[in-house]
Amino acid sequence: MGDERDQITTQPDLGRREAITASSVTDALPPEAAAERGDDPLLGWLVDGRYQVTGLIAVGGMGAVYEARDTEADRRVAIKTLQPRFAEQPRVVQRFVREAEVLARSRSPHVVLVWGDGRLPDGRAYYVMEYLEGESLADVLERTRGPLDPVRAVKIGLELAAALEHAHALGLVHRDLKPENIFLCRTEEGEERVKVLDFGLAKALDGSMDVTKAGEVLGTPGYMAPEQIRGATMDERTDVYAAGVVIYEMLTGRMPFDGDAIVDIMLAHVEEPVPLPSELDPPVRLPVLLEWIAMCCLYKEPERRFQTAAELRAELENAARLYHIR
Repeated sequence: MGDERDQITTQPDLGRREAITASSVTDALPPEAAAERGDDPLLGWLVDGRYQVTGLIAVGGMGAVYEARDTEADRRVAIKTLQPRFAEQPRVVQRFVREAEVLARSRSPHVVLVWGDGRLPDGRAYYVMEYLEGESLADVLERTRGPLDPVRAVKIGLELAAALEHAHALGLVHRDLKPENIFLCRTEEGEERVKVLDFGLAKALDGSMDVTKAGEVLGTPGYMAPEQIRGATMDERTDVYAAGVVIYEMLTGRMPFDGDAIVDIMLAHVEEPVPLPSELDPPVRLPVLLEWIAMCCLYKEPERRFQTAAELRAELENAARLYHIR
């Protein structure tokens, strides 16, 4: 059984406490092991006549990410591919291709840029994106093992809200927002910048791009809104809930609901009140406004949350002004 961060595709019966199958994106060979075995045919390839593949960055259960050199633009890029075994699974390929299309439409400084996509000779779908140097928010939280500095948490929250605002303006709901999909890199001026990744589960607000089956639940249990777990209608407020979980985790060093059983975590998101940071054991003392912002994202009922990412961003800006955060 994976942990609470595992992404799932399932149809849970919330009235029964049975195990729910989870598939981790980190259960495959590490990049160095795959390279040592010499069984990666893409290494050394010239993709699409211009992208020279130079190394393997990461590999997981669904796909892999490679480093490459764009020989025409003379820049480092990253190439994301599906694992070969998914080449003949239309719904998986559809989601992957749609992710490339979604990201190619984006021009936000807080959403990873995509420059092209296609198929490899072995049938694998791929897309080419900007090469990012830095680390994920998940890595930061794991290393910190406690609350982040509230100043840093507010800054990250502001840029996260801006990324969601941009995605929602494009008519998309991310549906899988979590620290693993929030990348922290540096600008030329040395400032930390947020980049939101992995729009593979993104859904058009009008439903026109959805490739899920009726009743299918997609996402990562620890960050899923109640309506997402129930398989009900999702909109911008679903992402606001996930952003609230991330903000709560940054401010407290722990998630609202934790545990070994995925179904228990999902049930808690649907049924149990989120504990106030000040009521945790040990309690986490936060500025009142920051605690209020996190909790306003985490109401069970979507109509009680911030209604848009823009509203969340505005309140975080108020906090930044109040606490002199630049």
